[in-house]
Amino acid sequence: MPYAAGLAFLASRKEWVKETVLRQSEKLSRPDPDGWHPLAVNRSPEEEAALQKQVAQLRQQAKKELPPRLAALAATYGFPYNRVTIKHNRSNWGSCSRQGNINLNLNLVRLPDPLRDYVLLHELCHLRHPDHGPSFHALLDSLCRAETGTPARELEKGIRQYHLL
Repeated sequence: MPYAAGLAFLASRKEWVKETVLRQSEKLSRPDPDGWHPLAVNRSPEEEAALQKQVAQLRQQAKKELPPRLAALAATYGFPYNRVTIKHNRSNWGSCSRQGNINLNLNLVRLPDPLRDYVLLHELCHLRHPDHGPSFHALLDSLCRAETGTPARELEKGIRQYHLL
């Protein structure tokens, strides 16, 4: 796309951009249901040190808890995968590669168990359906209902209350 066309598109969506930025700012100003609060972008050295300490603790907990839970869900529902990696992503809770590797965000350990399981099941479902089409959503919903008793859409809404550190 030519640069000028991109600028024209942005200008045509100016109000939507303003509303979205405002909505995201308001969201980030509220603490998570578990009391965590995203720290400012321009952190002091003390805030940065505190954040790094929290991240290290979360990483240790995530490495201990997430792979066994993923393996249990995979075994229960028949999903073979290659390997699992714990990461500190700032934009997603997890991902699944076409090679069958699953990446999980260390922030998952901060979530209530049903929301954590939703993300794990979401990534496992990508092993069968690499897209977000109707078959993917039908499978995810059936597994979420079986595992948590809650429809996938409700769990998806619940996870949006939480921030990534």
